[in-house]
Amino acid sequence: MRRIARHPALSLLAFGLLSLVAVGCGKDEGPAQVQDDPEFDLTLPTESVQAWAAAFERKTFAEYDALLANEFEFYPRSYDVADFTWMTGDSWDRSDELAIAGHMFDPSYVGSTSPVTAISLSATLQSQVTNGNGRPELVFQVVGQILTGPVDGFAFNTRLKVELVEVGGKYKIREIHELDDSSNRAHSMVEAASFGSIKNLYRE
Repeated sequence: MRRIARHPALSLLAFGLLSLVAVGCGKDEGPAQVQDDPEFDLTLPTESVQAWAAAFERKTFAEYDALLANEFEFYPRSYDVADFTWMTGDSWDRSDELAIAGHMFDPSYVGSTSPVTAISLSATLQSQVTNGNGRPELVFQVVGQILTGPVDGFAFNTRLKVELVEVGGKYKIREIHELDDSSNRAHSMVEAASFGSIKNLYRE
């Protein structure tokens, strides 16, 4: 992921803002029921990941919550782990993920980082296999922007490995791994950072 740098002489063109959706807090009260969405077929692993991307982009907390399995874990890149001193082991769990999402989706968020005004995200499937646990494992190239204002925010270009588990005939996300070989290519005016590092800014 890459942070959009402020230019001392030129104003950046404003990015197109997405519609904001009011959300509740990030308190984890257990997984919500996965609702039928005519846009996505949640009986297919690829569609479930696209639904996750859409919920993140739209900042719809209830949908995001419903797509995460009880045992969900997010694994940041291995060389970022040392920066997350609060984290136990090499991943964070569902409750931490929902707290982060709740802060990122909240337009009134108050913290060390400015509230997110808009998110754009595109996930392109690169590979799909059945892993040793018998679960679908998909790798996506994920590209997008997280804006904190018309001329500030973050851009990212990373690779995520996603493991899914079937719950009640529909797929939920069990694990997300940000891969160490993520390219992080972006515009020349932005500074490099990882997806996990940016999410970490909104933990508290």
